[in-house]
Amino acid sequence: MYRGTATRAWSILSPSGPFYEASVEKTYGNNPAEANKLLDEAGWSTKDSEGFRTKDGKRLTARIVLSAPFVRDKRDILAQAVQAAVKQSAGIDLQVKVVDQGTAADALAKGEFEVFENSRADTEAGAALNLIVPKGAPINRHGFSDPELEKLIVEAQASSDPAKRKAAYSTIQKVYTDQAVVLPLYAPADQIAAQKKVGGVGFEPTAGVPGSAYNVWIGK
Repeated sequence: MYRGTATRAWSILSPSGPFYEASVEKTYGNNPAEANKLLDEAGWSTKDSEGFRTKDGKRLTARIVLSAPFVRDKRDILAQAVQAAVKQSAGIDLQVKVVDQGTAADALAKGEFEVFENSRADTEAGAALNLIVPKGAPINRHGFSDPELEKLIVEAQASSDPAKRKAAYSTIQKVYTDQAVVLPLYAPADQIAAQKKVGGVGFEPTAGVPGSAYNVWIGK
């Protein structure tokens, strides 16, 4: 739906970052036959009049709640595209709701969702992973936690050895892919432009926004 302008994502970290683990690429997904086989084996083997899978009279449903003020990159349309795709390929009822921030926050607090959307534009891998991997982290809404992975993050951030950091972050990416904790769709692209004589331009380490203008300088 992005007409070739978006980069397919495979990991929780950006493909342009130094700690990206490329080995996870194309290791999952795009296999409707296997997906349907697994659902049949799990007991979701019948369908209702609308084509959705059912089990013991209950429809196979997943809810995703989008906060309207934070919808960007046409993610509401993207969610609708996924909604249509999973119905057609696997008979899953993905219910997409775009609501105000208060309603979205309330739904997330009450656990009234099965899927939540988020993106990280952090320029520092450890900062990004710290927000979603540790138990109780700000956006660890999936509930998955692994003490060993949390230990790796702490050790990686305390280390000045790029190789050790790479190894730690690679392990995390592989586990998150293998356990299907996240399903990356595309890599958000933030851009910043300045003339060659302008220095000190960059992004904040924990957000995809330009850094403070306090650090910007102009050369003669």
